[in-house]
Amino acid sequence: MGWVSNFKKHISKFFIGFLFYQSERVGKNGVCFKLWKFRSMVKGADKNGSLSVSSTDARVTFIGKILRKTKLDELPNLINVLKGDMRLIGPRPEVPYYIDKLSEKERKVILSVRPGCIDIATLLNLNEGKLLSKGMDYDNDIWPRKVKVQYYSILLWKAIKSF
Repeated sequence: MGWVSNFKKHISKFFIGFLFYQSERVGKNGVCFKLWKFRSMVKGADKNGSLSVSSTDARVTFIGKILRKTKLDELPNLINVLKGDMRLIGPRPEVPYYIDKLSEKERKVILSVRPGCIDIATLLNLNEGKLLSKGMDYDNDIWPRKVKVQYYSILLWKAIKSF
């Protein structure tokens, strides 16, 4: 019986490490959780290079390029929805590094709702990888715009809900 459980453990490690990638993200009320994605980059890529990825980043695998272009790498986010970490619609969850960069006012509003698989900021930045490969800077150009869109869309949604 011991070899069966050992086999299951090795198979699950293989699939989690090879097929899936888990990234620490910050959710509602600042609670951290592991975000599920299909692996689209070489193993260890998150420790070697930028947190944001251009469409020409060498760390992205051949299959990863297809997954990212079609947004299928995000499909396992549904595991997080089923677990209750996320909703289908809501601000995309960020890594702690970017949460730490938010102003207190932004943090209070953005972390007051459960993060989601898709939001307005995501839709406005569908070509983010291309923008990065053309020289736009994520931290100074793209991210601040995303934060503003998330912040004001949450405030608008809360105002509409209060009627």
